[in-house]
Amino acid sequence: MSKIVVGFDGSDHAHDAIALAAGLARLSDGGLVIAAVYPFDAGYDAMTYGDFSKEARAAAQRHAASPVPGAPVAARVVVGAASAAHGLDRIAREHDADSIVVGSTTRGVVGRIAPGSTAERLLHGAPCSVAVAPAGYADTCPPVFAGRIGVAYDGSPEAAAALRDATVLATRAEATVRLISAVEPVAFASWGPAIEVAGDHELTSERLEQARRDAEEAAAELRDRIEVETEVLEGDPADVLVERSADVDLLVCGSRGYGLLRQVLLGGVSARLLRGAHCPVLVHPRSASVPDPEVHEAVGTG
Repeated sequence: MSKIVVGFDGSDHAHDAIALAAGLARLSDGGLVIAAVYPFDAGYDAMTYGDFSKEARAAAQRHAASPVPGAPVAARVVVGAASAAHGLDRIAREHDADSIVVGSTTRGVVGRIAPGSTAERLLHGAPCSVAVAPAGYADTCPPVFAGRIGVAYDGSPEAAAALRDATVLATRAEATVRLISAVEPVAFASWGPAIEVAGDHELTSERLEQARRDAEEAAAELRDRIEVETEVLEGDPADVLVERSADVDLLVCGSRGYGLLRQVLLGGVSARLLRGAHCPVLVHPRSASVPDPEVHEAVGTG
């Protein structure tokens, strides 16, 4: 993460984003791009929109100039755009950013992520990874993720890309990486006078064992460099990840939806994770080395 774009508008959730971005920047080789986006639409009548646009731009300039203690600032940028998401996306592309960091909506519960429109729009097409800080993060954030960095892991190419991100951060923070895998119980339906659904415990056990082998194999390749833990649990993947997010400082997951390469496109698990996570979540975009997603039984990335 040599270049991190962080959206700042002076709000509480923007301060949460700054705190998260500063923590990430301290583990990178580059600096922050402080981005302030003000509403501007060239389609509006200039006579009625011009004064509002000037005032909004002036406010954005003040926000962009805000001090950021404890992290290097590479640039301060102010742009006008139809939405904050469009503006941040544009800045990230122009600066060839590695990540965009935003805060949660102000309507979220303290300690939880509840993405508002900006985060949700970014998470469906951003050109780089997107990190979302939970509400109140600025008041509770740990020092540079010194404890555990979690990875939603299922053995897929997307999960491997997320693990690479987490490994780099954990190495520099001297933190532990925890691979978290979830296997949904296998069930089958029998047809007769009434439909009966029963669990297939044997098949579920086989899939749990395979998930353990996959996680241990990935962990073994890293243990000569960093401390790695594995955790394989039975249950709904999104529910498992939300629950385990309370025990890590940062949770990294891959992007699993169909979409353009090098873009974020959330799948169902990662979308639910973002709405319930107790810690910051970093979503890695699909890369050119990741093929179109396949069905993976031990799903962890959504």
